[in-house]
Amino acid sequence: MIPRNPWERKVLLALLDRFIVPVIIILVGISAFFLGRLSVLEEGRGNLIIHPPEDRNAIAQPVDIGEAEKGFVQMEKNFVASKNGSRYYLPSCSGVGNIKEENKIWFATAAAAEAAGYTLAANCTF
Repeated sequence: MIPRNPWERKVLLALLDRFIVPVIIILVGISAFFLGRLSVLEEGRGNLIIHPPEDRNAIAQPVDIGEAEKGFVQMEKNFVASKNGSRYYLPSCSGVGNIKEENKIWFATAAAAEAAGYTLAANCTF
């Protein structure tokens, strides 16, 4: 008698029906359950104020959404520019590292920076 080829189409379809499809269904169900659990955990967290790295005394605290304007809390140091430049940045942008401390100008809002004649740096968007 000739042994069956394990790669034969009928054999593969039988394996697929018997084992692979139920395993995929079970894995999708388990991952959907845990994603649902993660979403419930995220709902309990508050929003945070992120202070500039220079502010050593600052402590991250939860904030009401009503206090934030487009993701930024009204503080004095939300945007930074150089006295010698024409662009303004978020404190987390890489270009801020090139500005000397004595040349930094801080703004509370993007509108204030633009009113002072600065434009948002192209590589630093929010």
